[in-house]
Amino acid sequence: MKLGRGRPVSPGNRFDLFLWSAPWVGRKVFELFKPFNDITTENALNPFQFWAGQMGSGKTNAQKFQIRQQRKKGLGGMVTDAKTGDQSLCDFTVRLLAETGADPNDVFIDDKFTPWGHPVQDYLYDDRKDHVSWFEIVEELVSMTIELSKLRSTAGAREISISRMTFASLMLADRPLGDISLFLTDSGFRTNVVKKTGHPELERFWLGEQSYISKLPKDALESTRNKWDILTLHPAIKPCISYRDTKGEFAQLKDFMARGGWWINPLSENRLKPELRLTLAQLMQYKLKVAALQREEATDKPFFCCWFDEYPQYRSSMTHSETLKLCRSQNIGLIFLCQTTDFTDAEFRDLAGCAVKGVFNCDRSSAEDMVRQIFQPEGKSFKDWEGKTTYSVRDEVDNLIALVMSQEAGEAIVRIDPDRKAYFLEVPLVPDPKVTPAQERAFREAVAKRWYRKPSRRED
Repeated sequence: MKLGRGRPVSPGNRFDLFLWSAPWVGRKVFELFKPFNDITTENALNPFQFWAGQMGSGKTNAQKFQIRQQRKKGLGGMVTDAKTGDQSLCDFTVRLLAETGADPNDVFIDDKFTPWGHPVQDYLYDDRKDHVSWFEIVEELVSMTIELSKLRSTAGAREISISRMTFASLMLADRPLGDISLFLTDSGFRTNVVKKTGHPELERFWLGEQSYISKLPKDALESTRNKWDILTLHPAIKPCISYRDTKGEFAQLKDFMARGGWWINPLSENRLKPELRLTLAQLMQYKLKVAALQREEATDKPFFCCWFDEYPQYRSSMTHSETLKLCRSQNIGLIFLCQTTDFTDAEFRDLAGCAVKGVFNCDRSSAEDMVRQIFQPEGKSFKDWEGKTTYSVRDEVDNLIALVMSQEAGEAIVRIDPDRKAYFLEVPLVPDPKVTPAQERAFREAVAKRWYRKPSRRED
């Protein structure tokens, strides 16, 4: 993947400074001596990227540049963004796919607020032909529930157990995820579901006066239920999670990976409150984890790239820790785009494992975090021309922070492991796709006609 054009970051010398500051032709002559060359990820240690940059710094444009390359190669990707409008990666990608004549069979737009119906997903779907068992799928949903619990507290052992038994019951009884609140609040419905599973452990857990659940406090189910009510009560979202895919008819991310398809996840801030946006994002990241597990048996694994714009808003250890490790062996790239590096130490260490680390102009705190990762300063750069006195690590960091914060839009500093050099990077301005609003709307409608279910009763 080409990132742009650049040159190594190196300490200045008198000749360089003389050329750079010389009037009229100095900079042009300097660029003849030290030209910009293509900077690519060809020899990167892994297919993961971590970028930081404030709004308007050129971060989104840099990813549009990469999305165009991925599409031109006939490869697929997944794009997730919490923004809408002209600066949204999701909207850009949809327009690009419309411009380049993408087949609606190879595009899934998980937009729950369209006039054309519901993008239905079966989050409990188990392909009986693959090596991933129903129990693994249940366990990934349990992990997701634990992630959602972190919004308020840490998930306790009881909540984890109840989540596991709930998902297992719905899975084995062929009930959709949308039934989870009904299952947890209606004892009659729960009894019928559990009996249908025919699973003795589930029956002992849920049914009868001597069941495990009967010995717990009355509100024992609340901590699990309140994680999911936000989806099951939402009129636009409930229909999207209320069907089971018994024939493999719904869009499956693993199939899109195999044939170079595109999966678009708009997490619109103007439609989704923060907790709802986070819940949907967790479902999307769960879907990615399961698809990566399912891909393990595939013999042909074309490169599939996933973009996470505004990642700190919906970050999950399921992705930047567990899935990050899994995706490398499955030829899946993950690209994390952040306005700030507002992460815990553990989260930042996980993301620092990305081979490509780049920083556009950003706030001082984020600049320092990225400088330490990209340059790993040791206090060995010289203060004087004679090379006798070195900067302290703190002075060296401060100088590099100033360098980062002085960058213009479209300029970045990047390092690509295992190469230890850092590079100045300039990303070309990416033009908007040449499609009219009518053409974009027709393309979205064609995708909806292929994948959506039950036209919405809401007005457009």
